[in-house]
Amino acid sequence: IPPLMGVSPGRCPSAPGTTPTIKCRRREIQGRMPGPLRGEWHVQRRRHVVRLDVQWLEPCLPWRPRCGRSPLKPNPSRNEPLIFLGTASSRLGAAICDRLGSRPGAAEVLRFSEGGVFVRVDENVRGRSVFVVQSTLFPANEQLVELLFWLDALKRASAASVTAVIPYFNYAKGDKLDQPRTSIRARVCADMIQTAGADAVIMLDLHSPQIQGFFTRPVDELRAAGVLCDAVLEWAPANLTVVSPDSGFVRRARDYAARLDAPLAIADKRRTGH
Repeated sequence: IPPLMGVSPGRCPSAPGTTPTIKCRRREIQGRMPGPLRGEWHVQRRRHVVRLDVQWLEPCLPWRPRCGRSPLKPNPSRNEPLIFLGTASSRLGAAICDRLGSRPGAAEVLRFSEGGVFVRVDENVRGRSVFVVQSTLFPANEQLVELLFWLDALKRASAASVTAVIPYFNYAKGDKLDQPRTSIRARVCADMIQTAGADAVIMLDLHSPQIQGFFTRPVDELRAAGVLCDAVLEWAPANLTVVSPDSGFVRRARDYAARLDAPLAIADKRRTGH
């Protein structure tokens, strides 16, 4: 075969007559090489980069090509997901990374004097699975816009998948038309999050389960009831009572009461204003 990698055609000194198989994209070439080659090689020939996967059919003595380049080895870190931290959830995101044993992704968030937000990703995310941890705390509008910029920046950087992790979704309360001529705010926010580039969404303790139906992408709702009940049981008095603030929270309050082995009370709430 022609000397593609700076080596001359010949026979293997330890196994005369052995024939390697060279897989070059769409075809296979059989010929003789002076030593064993294993792995993927990127070879420049005639102004083109040819990708070769060379393996000996029979073992030979250790040998290195004259060009001195070693085979390309797969990088296991490329398969690990990347976690980026928004400014509203930096402490929680750092705790998540510490628990998973990974580092936060390199990025920069700037806020200008006129109120604008600038988000820049400072590392390669091409082909990676990416998670963005960002709540919509006060000020809710600024944090929501920052989340949208995170999603758009990562999607434009050719990330394989972008998952929005929203521990607190401020606009979850606007899940229905409770008054005439109002907006379903949760639905509007869901459309913006999907349009910005979210492939999946993870939320925590939504105001109502129907919000998951506002998204056309996968939505996972995590519950903190187990963790909260374990913390309450450490200091709770003997006469503990679980109170539902209104009729809409009765089902979830009943779950807390069962976990805490406590009685349940239901309050009658009447809203007179915002």
